[in-house]
Amino acid sequence: EAKGLSYRTDSSNAKPVYLRNRIRHELLPLLKRFNPAVVSALTRQADILRDEDACLDGWVADWIARHVRAAEDRSLEVPRAALLEQPVALQRRIIRRVLQRVTGGPHGPAFGAADAVLHKVARGRSGSSLTVRGALVLRDYQHVRVFPARHASRPRGDRPPGRVGLRVTIPSTVVWPPTGQSLHLRFAGAEEDLGPAGRDVARFDADRFTHRLEIRPWQAGDLFHPQGMAGRRKKLQDYFSDSKLSRGRRADVPLLVAPEGILWVAGYRTDHRFRVTPSTTRILVAELRPAEMDGEEQG
Repeated sequence: EAKGLSYRTDSSNAKPVYLRNRIRHELLPLLKRFNPAVVSALTRQADILRDEDACLDGWVADWIARHVRAAEDRSLEVPRAALLEQPVALQRRIIRRVLQRVTGGPHGPAFGAADAVLHKVARGRSGSSLTVRGALVLRDYQHVRVFPARHASRPRGDRPPGRVGLRVTIPSTVVWPPTGQSLHLRFAGAEEDLGPAGRDVARFDADRFTHRLEIRPWQAGDLFHPQGMAGRRKKLQDYFSDSKLSRGRRADVPLLVAPEGILWVAGYRTDHRFRVTPSTTRILVAELRPAEMDGEEQG
């Protein structure tokens, strides 16, 4: 109208197969029966919402710049207490923007995904986690940490990754960010029928170590006493080499570690020092589970 130009009508303008045409020819005439000025009202509402959306996005960008930090493992750390102090509307936007930054997508996740992160992780138990499309979110200590899905910090050469540990309690289930696998821990009595152990299930004498546990990647100088070697000590780097585990994959392997030493090279070998014996009265059962599908939770 401003330029004095006419418009062109083609055959597609009337076809009801297109949503825009069903809105134009079916929905708007129905709404005009209730409010003849509905088009003007919707236009005005769109302008208001556009301005308010830009304002809220500005607040969220400022909050993220002041509070969210990038960790060495490529995760983004969101301080949980500061997040939950914000109005729920801003909490959702913060989560959506952080997820968008991690996944690199053009748009943030849907409302349901952001809301699930808030309810199941940010407000959940320590160690709770959730996978959404392109990202893994977990609650660690006082933070909500967001990782690229199936992310692995692969070292160059044979250099181990930086020390990034996740504290674990018993019982609990904690997701291992590099692979999305989860480590499930629980106590059992010596009289309990636990069935056969396997590559992904390990058992330990729970009275042989302090229960300040963590899972972490390997470090230079790591040593353990592989089960089946009569208590002999071995460098973890040498064990990986003997197991023909490629250098790129070594950073993916979670270690279950107590102050007294490595309990388990998860999925590979337990430590002889913490084995279950006939005198054991309390057992720690550890199980390494495969990565969950999108939308599943642990915790």
